[in-house]
Amino acid sequence: MDQTQFSYELGVDSQAVSRYETGGGASMYVVRNYCIHIGISLKEFFDSPLFKLDKPK
Repeated sequence: MDQTQFSYELGVDSQAVSRYETGGGASMYVVRNYCIHIGISLKEFFDSPLFKLDKPK
């Protein structure tokens, strides 16, 4: 799937997808649509180890 197809699935323009790929933030609307597209809940998305903060020592 290319950026244009992916942006259509998320309901955003292809420039927005490019920003996400380079570290730009996404709205909750986009995150929700992404989760729907890949078949997971928002809870599963945010429970990812990528969102875990290291505890200070």
